[in-house]
Amino acid sequence: MRGAFVAALILLLPVANALPDPVTYDATPHDGADYPAGWCDVDLPGPASSPFRLHYPAMEEGEDATMAGNGPFTIALFLPDDGEGSSDYDLLAGAMAARGQVVAVLDERPEDVTGLERVLSRIQSIGEGDGTVPGALNGFSTHWVLGGHGFGAQSALLLSSSWADEVQETEAPAAVFGLGLQDDGLLIDEGVPSTKAKALRWSGMQVALLVTGSVDDIAPVEDHALPLLDEKVHLGVHVMTLRGANHHQWKDETGFLEFGDGDATLSREEQIAYGVEHVVGLM
Repeated sequence: MRGAFVAALILLLPVANALPDPVTYDATPHDGADYPAGWCDVDLPGPASSPFRLHYPAMEEGEDATMAGNGPFTIALFLPDDGEGSSDYDLLAGAMAARGQVVAVLDERPEDVTGLERVLSRIQSIGEGDGTVPGALNGFSTHWVLGGHGFGAQSALLLSSSWADEVQETEAPAAVFGLGLQDDGLLIDEGVPSTKAKALRWSGMQVALLVTGSVDDIAPVEDHALPLLDEKVHLGVHVMTLRGANHHQWKDETGFLEFGDGDATLSREEQIAYGVEHVVGLM
């Protein structure tokens, strides 16, 4: 059926790496009508810091709208693909906000976990009522997920393992998701998980959802995602193929000079809607 998802393989997880004990979350799934989506651009302290765009369930649509009052809402930090920034994923992040999620789209991919923690700390300040977002007091869950598009998805997988190496100031992400995961050899080497990928460990979070379009010719699923379905990768990886979706339609616009992708049979809005349905289910 058009737009249907095909599960490549559901879950491969070695017996020695059983899932952690169930976690009680302070956010509940939203199953009612879509929220209006509010958004605002948020600066981080420091001269070299890049801003991020925060999307959230709101009382009305638009910039600086009042946040909906029936939180707390789960947080997603989203890392952009090469050449993209915080203003290039408004359709995707807005669709997630409409389903009861708070999404911070970063302008740049951080080099280490410190960059993520600075964004989370700034969001915490907003949730403490600093006035950045009207009505945001106590509006954010303490649980969060990490995601990205293209090379942003690669960074999300790598950065999410940082909590296993050393104690961080924040808790580990509850899950990770990637849209059109693109890898340049850091995770996959000649069709199999790289030595680096097999050495990675995750603390608290052991589940990843990777969604790739069936006509994604930039990062085909068989080369950039399926090899991670390997028992030597210490992460429960779900890989899903979205029929008729390509690589560039996860963002708001496809650039005039962005060649090489497959021809999508889904509209951009349809592709994002199907993807968001499953990402929000993960969250």
